[in-house]
Amino acid sequence: MANRKWVVALVIGGVLAFVAVAGAVVVMSWRVIQQAKPVQDQAPIAEGDKRLVVTAADLARIGGPAVDLKAETWTSLRQGNGNRFVLYVYEPASEPGLSLYSRLVILPDAASARRMYQMDKITAKLGADGASHVPAPGLLAGDDRSAWFIEKDGQRIGVFFLIREGRFLTSARLLGITLDTRDDVDKLLGPMLAESRRRASL
Repeated sequence: MANRKWVVALVIGGVLAFVAVAGAVVVMSWRVIQQAKPVQDQAPIAEGDKRLVVTAADLARIGGPAVDLKAETWTSLRQGNGNRFVLYVYEPASEPGLSLYSRLVILPDAASARRMYQMDKITAKLGADGASHVPAPGLLAGDDRSAWFIEKDGQRIGVFFLIREGRFLTSARLLGITLDTRDDVDKLLGPMLAESRRRASL
């Protein structure tokens, strides 16, 4: 009888320990999910952060169409883990087929930005909306810089860039305008790259 009591006690103790561990895992998982969930940032987007994003003004500067301010959308998001996102979308009704999506991620440190850069490179290779991404290493020089031509139905329809500088990660997906040379890309991205290098050195 005494042995049976010990067995029962051990079983109950094991169950309670399992419940406690499972509860701790659930709580920790919930906290991680809450930290990773981006929420709208009500604070105005700093002009310095906007300069780390590729915009329609950059296209206009290199000979693209005039900027339609009504076609611009800016969004700022923040995660509990310290990551901040600035999202820019440009889809002018006056220029069918032209669109620009640009994203800036500001991470707590360069190591975190490098990890996200590597993950984004894998995702970027997959393409989207039936389009394929063809590596274009000649368009960008330097470490942690990648470029792809976007092709659909055998036609080149745009370009995609992914750039890390310090703890800043910028990506841009441009459709409707193709940039075929490094000189064209340098003209488009030059101001953004200069600003990101300046900010990363602070």
